[in-house]
Amino acid sequence: MSVISITVLGGSKSAAVVKAVRSLSKANIAEVTWALETEAPVFEHEIFDNEIEETIALVWKFLDNSEELSLSLAIEEDGAAISTQILRNIMLSSDKIGI
Repeated sequence: MSVISITVLGGSKSAAVVKAVRSLSKANIAEVTWALETEAPVFEHEIFDNEIEETIALVWKFLDNSEELSLSLAIEEDGAAISTQILRNIMLSSDKIGI
């Protein structure tokens, strides 16, 4: 299916950024800090899995938080770079077709 990968660019480790990433990834603080420092993906997950509703809710919340925090993101779908808007469209279309 469709694996989404989200990376936070810029190396910011502020408390607000760490909190936003932890709400998405459920990782511990050390893992989140390492991912932010090294610009490793903070989220890499099949978006249309058995937990689709929860996954999409987490991604929506993170995208909203990232806008509020003015984070620069690198997003990929199956290894191809996509924009935040394309990711939003993918999630909206899944809601409309009832996935």
